[in-house]
Amino acid sequence: MATIQQYPINSVTADDTVLGTKVPTTPTEEAITSTFRVGDIISLSLGSGTLNTIPLWTPSGTKLGDSVIAQSGTDIGVGTTSPGATLEVVGGIKFGDDTSVASASNVGTIRYRQTGVSPTGFTYVDICMYVGGTVYSWKNIITQPLNAG
Repeated sequence: MATIQQYPINSVTADDTVLGTKVPTTPTEEAITSTFRVGDIISLSLGSGTLNTIPLWTPSGTKLGDSVIAQSGTDIGVGTTSPGATLEVVGGIKFGDDTSVASASNVGTIRYRQTGVSPTGFTYVDICMYVGGTVYSWKNIITQPLNAG
């Protein structure tokens, strides 16, 4: 059993089971000893979940529920509970505007870019490729005029 400590307590360790002593706020008040357990302070229900679904805190913040991400073996699914590839996404994928420089760490990255390009008025979808030696380059997959129907 842990010793009774005065408040405020700066840290609580896992083996602290009993805490509490109210410190008088004025010189005439008597100290009041109050005993409570860590379990009284922390009331956490883990909730339930679905097998192979990555857990997510529910809106209440006190229980776990299911997210839209699932794992089946080494495959990850977003929007599907039975992915058939390393990453399977059911639904659209949105890419933000990316103006990063081609580099070894970006090889294989697909990006969307709208700003910082010439001629203006176009959007681009690129993939970063290894060209050879120490050279890396963004290769255009598709160029589309803005507001094109």
